[in-house]
Amino acid sequence: MFNFYQLSCLFWLLLLLLATHAHALAADGLLQQTTSADLTIATFANHPQEDHNHDHHLEPRQQQSAGSSCSDEGQWNCMTSSWQRCAAGRWSVVMQCARGTTCHPAGLAREMRIQHDGSVAIDANAISFVAND
Repeated sequence: MFNFYQLSCLFWLLLLLLATHAHALAADGLLQQTTSADLTIATFANHPQEDHNHDHHLEPRQQQSAGSSCSDEGQWNCMTSSWQRCAAGRWSVVMQCARGTTCHPAGLAREMRIQHDGSVAIDANAISFVAND
């Protein structure tokens, strides 16, 4: 078996290898690095850093005319209780959120999520799933 000294050396060697590999990937633009004290944590970036602020920038939450042109493919437009999406260069029809849910964040954004708003009680016994063959 390994003794404490051997395990300690193995641990630091592995940590050094991971840090070197993460640094090489970051240099290639595949990783975004965040440093804190002596520790470097690498996380995968979903999009180029220069677009980061744009992706989460919110515009006023107003309904867009269905079928009107849009330039940011895949962008969501959340009006809190309804939403629409830019697809194939056109805004979709407005879709209402299910009762007891809201969309977030409000306005134009690259990512959107639907959340339970607490106004409707959820009965776990009433939930059923239908599988399509």
